[in-house]
Amino acid sequence: LAHPTCHSANRWVSTPTVQNYKTMPQFTYDPAVAATPGFIQTIRMHEGEKLIGTATWQSATASDDGVAQILDFNITPPLCRQGNGKRLMAALVGQSAAYHRQRSIAPRRLWILLRQKRHVIARAFFTSQGFTHISTVKDLLWEEDGLVYIRTFD
Repeated sequence: LAHPTCHSANRWVSTPTVQNYKTMPQFTYDPAVAATPGFIQTIRMHEGEKLIGTATWQSATASDDGVAQILDFNITPPLCRQGNGKRLMAALVGQSAAYHRQRSIAPRRLWILLRQKRHVIARAFFTSQGFTHISTVKDLLWEEDGLVYIRTFD
């Protein structure tokens, strides 16, 4: 279950093109994208030693259908609502696309499971990033439902 809220071995670093940012954040990808089935990657966004956010995503071992799942997505609380989530999401989407390109597979879907009650802000964020609520799993979690959100690329 993803924990996409504002809470709190690296091999490759790059800096994205982002306008209106005091200092450009850096991204660390662990591991670097490889065409390995069952790939799992953690992305860390930081300014120097200061961690801004993290995201973890995966492609299933037997997957050749262009689908990836976001396992975790977090921005450090004092740094929320400053565009950092959008930057981290752009990095995640870019890494997922690079992974699928290396496997000669078109990226088709990116999905996440959110908590109905505790992830109200996250639900709004993911909707703003092109995700749509497609399913509710009743009583999946302790005293709340699980909500499946999906973003399509085809």
